[in-house]
Formats: sequence, structure tokens, C-alpha cells
Amino acid sequence: MKAVFTTICFVVAGCLAIKGDAQTYYNPFEAVTGDLKQGSDTNYNSQQVKSTTVFFENGTNNLKVQAKIPATFIQVVNADSINVAGKEYLFELVVPIKPNEIQQKLTSTKNYSTYGTLTFNNVTNKVAVEYLPIISGTNQQGDFNIFLSVIFFGSSFGFAVLPGQDRLMFAVTNAKVNRL
Repeated sequence: MKAVFTTICFVVAGCLAIKGDAQTYYNPFEAVTGDLKQGSDTNYNSQQVKSTTVFFENGTNNLKVQAKIPATFIQVVNADSINVAGKEYLFELVVPIKPNEIQQKLTSTKNYSTYGTLTFNNVTNKVAVEYLPIISGTNQQGDFNIFLSVIFFGSSFGFAVLPGQDRLMFAVTNAKVNRL
């Protein structure tokens, strides 16, 4: 009887270990589609960036936006001579926010302007960011969605862009802010 009990304990423990290991590969974030525009106000190319995640790390006061942008989205000089098939650039934006201030003004539709840190093409620079948090769920939960945009220049991130195509804008619209 003791041997049966011990065997059952090992089987259950093994199943829990396998289940726990499987959860490591599960992405709990709800992804949204970002929008990348390249060019001027009147003449630009726009591409949708799937699987953009927006999340807020508790205890850090940082809002993070991450996306993988296919290299074919960025129009660069001599693009025909560069093999970019399957290549992606990690876009990682970190924006310091004040969650208490957002919580107090969540229903006021206040637009925030601040600076964040953008890492793109393995280069990190300070960038201007605008965002608008909107209530999602109840006030007591403090959940919010966000409209966010950042404008930056490809040349500042190591891209040899085409003339008139240096300005880039990345935006997310009504994105759920995931919490860690």
C-alpha cells in the first residue's frame, strides 16, 4: 500500500512539473496590431505590425511596448542588394509613467506627453512619446487601455533610409495594457 501511495505521489508530481514547464512557453499577453508609418505627413507608407504587446510591470512604473518589425517594412538605401528575408528588428519602447496619476485622471481623457527610451535595430535613444489612457473595466480595478504614438528618425537608429523617408511613427490604438 505504501508503494502504491509513493508511486501515485511521483506521478502527480511529474504531471505538475510537466504542466508548470508547459506554462513557461505560454504567452499570457493579449497582443494588438501596431501601425508603422514611414515618410512625411503627406507622403508615407503604412504597415501593420502584428503581435505588438503593451504591458505594465508592477513596481517599476514603466509601460513597455514590444514588437517585432519585419526588415522589409523599413525602406532603406540599396534595399535590393540587402538580403532581409525573414529578418526582424526588435522594437522595445520603455515609457516611465505615474500609475497613481493615471488612476486619478483616468476618466478625464488627459493626453500625456513624455519621453521614453526606444531600442530599435540594437540602438537605444530617448524619444518623445504621447499617450492617452482610457478606462477599461471598473475604476476599482484600475485597468486601462492606451492610445500611444512615438515619432523617431530611422537615421538615429542606424538605418540608411531613402531621402524623405527618415521619419518613422509607431502607434497603437486602444491597446489593452497587460500587467505583470
